[in-house]
Amino acid sequence: MFGKLFGRKQPDVNDLDRRTISELRKAGADLRLPRDTIHYLYFQTQDGANVAADQLRADGFTANAKPAASGNDPWVVIANQDLVVNEESVRAMRDLAEAAARAGGGEYDGWEAAALP
Repeated sequence: MFGKLFGRKQPDVNDLDRRTISELRKAGADLRLPRDTIHYLYFQTQDGANVAADQLRADGFTANAKPAASGNDPWVVIANQDLVVNEESVRAMRDLAEAAARAGGGEYDGWEAAALP
């Protein structure tokens, strides 16, 4: 469906994660060390954002729901988790964040991490 709507295929999230990890390495990150990862989830309702934030906190994240600064979704959850970043840990983290987004009726919009812990 993505391709029909936008004329291209949906990006492979595993490939995007691998690229992000590669960029961290290029920036000099020692990926043997845990670092703060930041995750973004967007929602139409405050209730949905709160459901997701609660679920993420139960999964070990620090998570807060607040009004979004801009965009089509008026609520954002910004969640943090200290993590040794590698393909397996990122996949597990993404699975938890995507599940929380679905539970609140929202969308997971990805993650980032600093090169220095």
